[in-house]
Amino acid sequence: MEPGGDAVAGLEVSGLTKHYGAHAAIQDIGFRLERGALLTLLGPSGCGKTTLLRSIGGFVATDSGTIRVEGQEISALPPERRPTATVFQGYALFPHMSVAANVAYGLKIQGMLKSEIAERVRDALAAVQLSAMAERMPSQLSGGQQQRVALARCLVVRPRILLLDEPFSALDRNLREEMQVELRKLQQRMGITTVVVTHDQQEAYILSDWVAVMNAGRLHQFDRPAGVYDRPATRFVAGFTGMTNILAGHGDGTHFIAEGIGRFPVAAPALPGSALGLRPGALRLVDPADPAACAVGEVAFVAMTGAEALCEITCPGGALQVAMPRRDGPPAPGALVGVAMVNPDEAVVLAA
Repeated sequence: MEPGGDAVAGLEVSGLTKHYGAHAAIQDIGFRLERGALLTLLGPSGCGKTTLLRSIGGFVATDSGTIRVEGQEISALPPERRPTATVFQGYALFPHMSVAANVAYGLKIQGMLKSEIAERVRDALAAVQLSAMAERMPSQLSGGQQQRVALARCLVVRPRILLLDEPFSALDRNLREEMQVELRKLQQRMGITTVVVTHDQQEAYILSDWVAVMNAGRLHQFDRPAGVYDRPATRFVAGFTGMTNILAGHGDGTHFIAEGIGRFPVAAPALPGSALGLRPGALRLVDPADPAACAVGEVAFVAMTGAEALCEITCPGGALQVAMPRRDGPPAPGALVGVAMVNPDEAVVLAA
């Protein structure tokens, strides 16, 4: 179901605003997320994504707006009465309690029967593949295992909404990538509507059904991961998601003219102040005399990024970044090259 469909949404946020003094941490945020979907709140530090997450969980009182979970308005409820559970960035495990005791803690506070607590703890630890670690202490666990204990502690209360604030930020790269896949599989298996805060675009693409890109307290784009990557809605989204070639200029209907750089065969209207967005992989190097060349410049430097080489080409009016397979043998710095488009459909015309 697309956002805005007729079915009851798993999570619906409307007009959410929060000020700290004169500073607007979040401004008029609204979106609709279907039940069982995973949304990432993506943006740089200080953009408001954690404030938004904590507002949904009830830890931040908003100035205005509403929050609904499966049709029920929860805006005025305290955190303990909301059908949400939150995994905080630091995990917040009790160091003097075993894994099982950490997971059971919230249920004991609720006064649940011991037999039911034991059953729920077993189920939650099995879900995160930690059944064998039940009697261990947090200090005896790896970072990834501690993260899974924090997740189990949320799952045990059977929330309708699961909230995670930068859950993998303390893990090294390999473990982080492994845990991203594990979380996605678990979330899909359990069907819990989930919201994850991250500043890592790759993490957002791996995890998400939907991505909400934020900056300066505002929601710039709410879209599928492919939509954010292929068709960024604003210049901020384009730049933040790695569209490093953002060329100022104007269109003439059949081409986009970037002054001092070149003419690109993109059907661009004659809008003042517009820009052309191109990812490095949307360009290729050709002979300067090749008719396909949109621009001609000098190779400023070449950097290895794994299987690819990233070439910066200096033109009279600016620079272009071009990605190419390293096996193709990138040109040496100082070489004169042409730059052509791989596919004009990969270009995005960005409004002022």
